[in-house]
Amino acid sequence: MTRDRARDETRRRFLRLTGRTAAVCLAVPVLHQLGGCGGQTDEAADAAPTTLRIPLAELPDGLRVYRELNGVPVEIRREGDEIIARSLLCTHQGCTVQWQPDVQEYLCPCHEGRFDADGEVIEGMPTRPLPTFPVRREADVVIVES
Repeated sequence: MTRDRARDETRRRFLRLTGRTAAVCLAVPVLHQLGGCGGQTDEAADAAPTTLRIPLAELPDGLRVYRELNGVPVEIRREGDEIIARSLLCTHQGCTVQWQPDVQEYLCPCHEGRFDADGEVIEGMPTRPLPTFPVRREADVVIVES
Protein backbone atom coordinates (compact mmCIF):
# COMPACT_ATOMS: atom_id res chain seq x y z
CA MET A 1 0.00 0.00 0.00
CA THR A 2 2.88 2.44 0.72
CA ARG A 3 4.31 1.81 -2.71
CA ASP A 4 0.96 2.68 -4.34
CA ARG A 5 0.76 5.84 -2.27
CA ALA A 6 4.27 6.90 -3.40
CA ARG A 7 3.32 6.29 -7.06
CA ASP A 8 0.15 8.34 -6.63
CA GLU A 9 2.12 11.21 -5.07
CA THR A 10 4.69 11.09 -7.90
CA ARG A 11 1.88 11.09 -10.46
CA ARG A 12 0.20 14.07 -8.72
CA ARG A 13 3.46 16.06 -8.69
CA PHE A 14 4.00 15.29 -12.36
CA LEU A 15 0.47 16.39 -13.28
CA ARG A 16 0.75 19.60 -11.24
CA LEU A 17 4.05 20.49 -12.91
CA THR A 18 2.69 19.64 -16.36
CA GLY A 19 -0.43 21.72 -15.74
CA ARG A 20 1.60 24.74 -14.59
CA THR A 21 3.92 24.45 -17.56
CA ALA A 22 0.96 24.27 -19.96
CA ALA A 23 -0.63 27.32 -18.32
CA VAL A 24 2.56 29.35 -18.76
CA CYS A 25 2.93 28.24 -22.39
CA LEU A 26 -0.63 29.35 -23.10
CA ALA A 27 -0.33 32.65 -21.21
CA VAL A 28 2.90 33.96 -22.77
CA PRO A 29 1.54 34.55 -26.32
CA VAL A 30 -1.60 36.19 -24.89
CA LEU A 31 0.45 38.48 -22.65
CA HIS A 32 2.75 39.32 -25.56
CA GLN A 33 -0.23 40.37 -27.71
CA LEU A 34 -1.65 42.44 -24.86
CA GLY A 35 1.71 44.13 -24.26
CA GLY A 36 2.35 42.45 -20.91
CA CYS A 37 5.68 40.88 -21.86
CA GLY A 38 8.00 43.80 -22.36
CA GLY A 39 5.59 45.66 -24.62
CA GLN A 40 5.43 49.41 -24.34
CA THR A 41 2.86 51.28 -22.29
CA ASP A 42 0.36 53.69 -23.82
CA GLU A 43 2.49 56.57 -22.52
CA ALA A 44 5.57 55.18 -24.29
CA ALA A 45 3.62 54.72 -27.51
CA ASP A 46 2.39 58.32 -27.30
CA ALA A 47 5.97 59.57 -26.82
CA ALA A 48 7.43 57.50 -29.68
CA PRO A 49 8.20 59.45 -32.86
CA THR A 50 5.83 58.91 -35.78
CA THR A 51 8.27 60.46 -38.24
CA LEU A 52 12.02 60.03 -38.59
CA ARG A 53 14.18 62.75 -40.08
CA ILE A 54 17.63 61.45 -40.98
CA PRO A 55 20.34 63.47 -42.71
CA LEU A 56 21.31 61.75 -45.96
CA ALA A 57 24.93 61.83 -44.76
CA GLU A 58 23.94 59.38 -41.97
CA LEU A 59 22.75 56.83 -44.56
CA PRO A 60 25.89 55.53 -46.29
CA ASP A 61 25.19 53.77 -49.57
CA GLY A 62 24.73 50.00 -49.07
CA LEU A 63 24.75 49.99 -45.25
CA ARG A 64 21.85 49.19 -42.93
CA VAL A 65 20.93 51.86 -40.40
CA TYR A 66 18.67 50.99 -37.48
CA ARG A 67 16.20 53.33 -35.78
CA GLU A 68 12.93 53.09 -33.92
CA LEU A 69 9.75 54.55 -35.36
CA ASN A 70 6.58 54.66 -33.28
CA GLY A 71 7.96 51.88 -31.10
CA VAL A 72 8.87 49.65 -34.07
CA PRO A 73 12.46 48.70 -34.93
CA VAL A 74 13.16 49.90 -38.46
CA GLU A 75 15.99 49.28 -40.87
CA ILE A 76 16.76 52.04 -43.37
CA ARG A 77 18.90 51.12 -46.34
CA ARG A 78 20.12 53.31 -49.16
CA GLU A 79 21.05 51.88 -52.55
CA GLY A 80 22.05 54.80 -54.74
CA ASP A 81 18.98 57.01 -55.06
CA GLU A 82 16.63 54.36 -53.67
CA ILE A 83 15.93 54.40 -49.92
CA ILE A 84 13.87 51.68 -48.23
CA ALA A 85 12.61 51.67 -44.65
CA ARG A 86 11.52 48.22 -43.47
CA SER A 87 9.90 47.07 -40.24
CA LEU A 88 11.99 44.49 -38.43
CA LEU A 89 8.97 42.94 -36.69
CA CYS A 90 8.21 39.44 -37.91
CA THR A 91 4.73 39.22 -39.42
CA HIS A 92 4.07 35.97 -37.52
CA GLN A 93 4.13 37.10 -33.88
CA GLY A 94 6.04 40.36 -33.83
CA CYS A 95 9.50 39.18 -32.77
CA THR A 96 12.39 41.32 -34.02
CA VAL A 97 14.08 39.76 -37.05
CA GLN A 98 17.82 40.02 -37.54
CA TRP A 99 19.78 40.46 -40.75
CA GLN A 100 22.11 37.54 -41.45
CA PRO A 101 24.83 38.93 -43.76
CA ASP A 102 26.44 35.54 -44.40
CA VAL A 103 23.26 34.17 -46.05
CA GLN A 104 21.74 37.55 -47.08
CA GLU A 105 18.41 37.05 -45.32
CA TYR A 106 16.44 38.05 -42.22
CA LEU A 107 15.90 35.44 -39.52
CA CYS A 108 13.22 35.49 -36.85
CA PRO A 109 14.73 34.06 -33.66
CA CYS A 110 11.34 33.06 -32.22
CA HIS A 111 10.14 30.47 -34.74
CA GLU A 112 12.93 30.57 -37.35
CA GLY A 113 10.92 32.33 -40.02
CA ARG A 114 13.15 33.47 -42.88
CA PHE A 115 12.80 36.46 -45.20
CA ASP A 116 14.89 37.32 -48.25
CA ALA A 117 16.77 40.62 -48.69
CA ASP A 118 13.56 42.26 -49.99
CA GLY A 119 11.59 41.16 -46.91
CA GLU A 120 9.65 38.42 -48.77
CA VAL A 121 8.94 35.19 -46.88
CA ILE A 122 11.32 32.33 -47.74
CA GLU A 123 10.02 29.79 -45.25
CA GLY A 124 8.57 29.35 -41.80
CA MET A 125 5.43 30.49 -40.05
CA PRO A 126 5.15 34.06 -41.40
CA THR A 127 2.69 34.38 -44.28
CA ARG A 128 3.28 38.05 -45.12
CA PRO A 129 6.44 39.96 -46.07
CA LEU A 130 8.11 42.47 -43.75
CA PRO A 131 6.23 45.75 -44.19
CA THR A 132 7.88 48.91 -45.47
CA PHE A 133 7.30 52.53 -44.47
CA PRO A 134 6.77 55.51 -46.79
CA VAL A 135 10.03 57.36 -47.45
CA ARG A 136 10.60 60.75 -49.06
CA ARG A 137 13.51 63.13 -49.47
CA GLU A 138 13.56 66.82 -48.76
CA ALA A 139 16.89 68.21 -49.91
CA ASP A 140 19.52 66.30 -47.90
CA VAL A 141 17.08 64.88 -45.33
CA VAL A 142 15.33 61.52 -45.54
CA ILE A 143 11.87 61.40 -43.96
CA VAL A 144 10.34 58.08 -42.89
CA GLU A 145 6.72 58.04 -41.74
CA SER A 146 4.76 55.43 -39.85
